[in-house]
Amino acid sequence: MKPIDRLSVPDCLNNNIEQSRKNKLSFYENLWDKYGKVYPRWNTTCKDDDGISIIRKQLLKMSNSSCAYCGKKIGNSSLDVDHYLPLSQFPYIAYCWDNLIPACKACNQSSKRDFFPSSLKKIKIVEDIYSLEYL
Repeated sequence: MKPIDRLSVPDCLNNNIEQSRKNKLSFYENLWDKYGKVYPRWNTTCKDDDGISIIRKQLLKMSNSSCAYCGKKIGNSSLDVDHYLPLSQFPYIAYCWDNLIPACKACNQSSKRDFFPSSLKKIKIVEDIYSLEYL
């Protein structure tokens, strides 16, 4: 993994902003689409005036437009928003800024896929704004 400089969380994912907290809680309450997949709100939420995801732009900026795994240069169209701890095992941190990593499609879809440390296998990780009582 390549070193990246973690930048500040975009306002739309900032748990310290009341409206963002409310939005994220509603995201977690309506987490799954009709196919059983987590809604990809990191692509559709928080857009700038040009309609580009601020989340994606911030991820590219913090990695110097490079994949965090292989270092290959990537742009917005070739960026995959990777969840360091994969959605398949940790859906309740889907919108947590600290879990989002910029990756090229090859690394995210072929190399890393759903890998995570086996020591976390039986641990339920939930973003701090979403209580286990909701699960």
